[in-house]
Amino acid sequence: MAEGKKSFKNYAIILIFINTVILILEALFPVIVEMFGLYPPNFIAEPWIIVTSMFLHSGFEHLLYNMFALGLFGIVLERIIGSEKFLIGYILSGLFAGLATILMYPLSVSIGASGAIYGIIGILSVLRPRMMIYIAVPLPMLFYAVIYVFFDVVGIITGVNPDNIAYGAHVAGFIGGVIFGFRIKDQFKEEKEIKAEISREFDDEELDRWEEEYMK
Repeated sequence: MAEGKKSFKNYAIILIFINTVILILEALFPVIVEMFGLYPPNFIAEPWIIVTSMFLHSGFEHLLYNMFALGLFGIVLERIIGSEKFLIGYILSGLFAGLATILMYPLSVSIGASGAIYGIIGILSVLRPRMMIYIAVPLPMLFYAVIYVFFDVVGIITGVNPDNIAYGAHVAGFIGGVIFGFRIKDQFKEEKEIKAEISREFDDEELDRWEEEYMK
């Protein structure tokens, strides 16, 4: 996909702003969580809660962790695939996480952008696995993806969950992102991959001309 065809609307930053504003509204009107959180028994009658729950958080610390990850990984991904595909990947990953929540935590109210953010991590791990991410030390994107998912898988297997975290939703969101990443991978190859393909095509054309000229 040509660089010029991608549009940047800073959706990652807009999402951070929206989530922050909604947390303030939650503090003023706590009933918002009850009305728009994902409570599986209400899903059939109120299907929109699978989306609205993605914009709710249990407190400032919950918001801070999620928005840090969204800012770190989301802005990078948006620059690679453009704002529209970024938003599609974000929402689809959140829906994957929501469906997993309904199946795995049928009697719990779930809120948070974590599933969608794990999807962003999944997309990046497919498109740019070797890209260096700088937090405390520079490490490849794939390393961070493995670390994020590893602790959630451990949480699912051991059942140890003192903070009532929806580990299954995190993993489902990541899987949704990985699937989306593979769907668009051919459109957003790394520059060196594109150059390698061009080089191979050039070599094949040269070989064809040589064969035509000298192997008659």
